[in-house]
Amino acid sequence: MLLNTLLIIHILAAIIAFGGNISHMVWTRIALNNPPVRAYTLRTISQLERRYVNPSYVVAGITGLALVDRSGRSFTDPWVLLSIVIFLGITAVGGAVYAPLLRRQIALAEEGDPDSEEYRKLDRRGNIIGLFVVALVVFLIYMMVFQPPLWG
Repeated sequence: MLLNTLLIIHILAAIIAFGGNISHMVWTRIALNNPPVRAYTLRTISQLERRYVNPSYVVAGITGLALVDRSGRSFTDPWVLLSIVIFLGITAVGGAVYAPLLRRQIALAEEGDPDSEEYRKLDRRGNIIGLFVVALVVFLIYMMVFQPPLWG
């Protein structure tokens, strides 16, 4: 029963976190194409990150570790190790790269020149980072579902 409960919480948290990441691509397009509402849209993305996406990633990480522990699997299984490394990479990119980039975009959108070259450069960089994170999450989902024997 505990294992099933952990699994349901883990999956729901992953859906919320990943869904938030996917929706950012839509919202950033809306922001790019609508300068008058750009700052509001970007602040809303930031708020969604803080209130839903980031906490969901934390819950997914904790329940993922609990699932490994409670299921009798080993933290040294290759797919488990690689999944943890990917998860930590995603969180590092989100916290150290994407969050500061989004804060700078918000500042630029609020400064008055919503179509500056710097803003457009940051928007492109944010899209690349977003696609990279989405690709990593899709690979992470593959690892969770198929648990492939990677080495050893």
